Amino acid sequence: MPELKSRRLPALGADVAVVTVGIGGNDAGWIDVIKACMIDAAAHPKPGPGRDATASWPMSSSGGCQSGRLRDAYTIIKRSAPQAKVIVVGCPAIFEDAYSSTFCASVGLLTRGARADLRKAAEQLDGEIGAIARDFGFRFVDPRRAFDDHRICGPKEDWIHGVTFGRGGEPVLSATTFHPNPSGQRGYADAIADANRDVFR
Repeated sequence: MPELKSRRLPALGADVAVVTVGIGGNDAGWIDVIKACMIDAAAHPKPGPGRDATASWPMSSSGGCQSGRLRDAYTIIKRSAPQAKVIVVGCPAIFEDAYSSTFCASVGLLTRGARADLRKAAEQLDGEIGAIARDFGFRFVDPRRAFDDHRICGPKEDWIHGVTFGRGGEPVLSATTFHPNPSGQRGYADAIADANRDVFR
């Protein structure tokens, strides 16, 4: 979470009234998990649950490195803006649950089984973030319902980037892969405002 320390932390202070926080996925090795699932999907192209490609994710609800990093970040925020109402936002479900096809262009090689694995991993991360936020007395916003029908392969406009690659089309996953696009960012903002009407009137 270097950006928090280098760019965001200087903006905090005793006079700050509201802080919104959306961190965790990148530090939990999210891109590495996606790569593992894509490799597994390429080796097992037929639909079905297959091997759980997220089994080795280095994020543990029992206190792994992800938990420690979140607690460190939240401690810094609470110390730096002691009067602020801190609102932590979770992760939306990435793929449309009702999407029945075994292939979707936005997710490349990821079959239905691999997408299910990633959906479970995102739910695990969301639960972790929410539990730790509540430990600190922070508010937690679950954005999953706000993204209904707007997840990848959904019936309406996608609010999340599909598989995207690095500059020049190199076969390296871009940091935007499976992150909210501009419409998704607006969806996040609306979910935060709707859940905190006493703050955002």
